[in-house]
Amino acid sequence: MKIRRRVPERLQPRGVTPRRLAAAERTLTRERQRLALFARQVLAEQETAEERIRRHDTDNLRHDQAFRDLAAKHWRDARRMLRSLPKSAQADLIETWNRSSIPADPAYFVDFVRTRLRGWGKPAGERTI
Repeated sequence: MKIRRRVPERLQPRGVTPRRLAAAERTLTRERQRLALFARQVLAEQETAEERIRRHDTDNLRHDQAFRDLAAKHWRDARRMLRSLPKSAQADLIETWNRSSIPADPAYFVDFVRTRLRGWGKPAGERTI
């Protein structure tokens, strides 16, 4: 039986565009103006607008991957808890999930399974979130 789920779209780096380049330049200029007495020193230590954009893109991709890894962990935990049940209970739980209006998100699914197991008086394993 198939479990209803939502797979988020992978984040793509936006790259260097004229608009982002201008915004990064404005930010860097503001940083230099904020410390006017040390403007030359700040300029020497400051990254370029392109480096700033690439750093932001890299940080965004890293954050997205961490979020995806956590979501995968939630799915694995929930499926592990499901496998600990008899086949008939698994089928009932999956059918209830598939008919529910709860968002098909991994965090909701793992909570859904834990809550049902707790309601049935079964140990739900270690809490991972």
